[in-house]
Amino acid sequence: MINKPPGKRRHGRELAVQFLFVLDHNRGPLEQTLASFLGFQRENGELLFSNEPAREFGEKLIRGVVEHWDVLDQHIKDATANFNLQRIGGIERAVLRLGIYEMFHCLDVPPVVAINEAVDVAKKFVGDDAGRFVNGVLDRIRHSLKRPARTAAAPTDFLDQQMARAAQELGESAGPATSSGSTPPPPVD
Repeated sequence: MINKPPGKRRHGRELAVQFLFVLDHNRGPLEQTLASFLGFQRENGELLFSNEPAREFGEKLIRGVVEHWDVLDQHIKDATANFNLQRIGGIERAVLRLGIYEMFHCLDVPPVVAINEAVDVAKKFVGDDAGRFVNGVLDRIRHSLKRPARTAAAPTDFLDQQMARAAQELGESAGPATSSGSTPPPPVD
């Protein structure tokens, strides 16, 4: 069997996990820390993260995770009631934050794909036990999602469901998103 090299998304995820680990342990201004991190060079002067599509994808993931950091941590705490967040390994925390972010905010990624990717990255950087731990936590969180587990969510369908649920909670009825040109609000965690 021929092993094909990882694609831009896998490289982007690996880059994101590495950066999130650094940021978790060395909090500093995002722009400065990210620029410095992306500027790392190999001994031959080549950028460590030279694949431009992977860098762009990784940076998108990084910014999303940083924007939702506290909510992502709360999901981890809720799913790991017997663990103190700071006692979970740094790489595992970074992988969990990324996996949860993808499940809730990257509608083009089916949740099971986000979980599989997170497990593979955890295994690569830490080991099989970390992969099993990450799988268990993310699978527990997956059950709370209000979207299909094995398919990408169509953004309008997902937003319609979120709006209907919110309206139901308020005791109102809500129809599908209108085509009047207005954009419905993003889903709430």
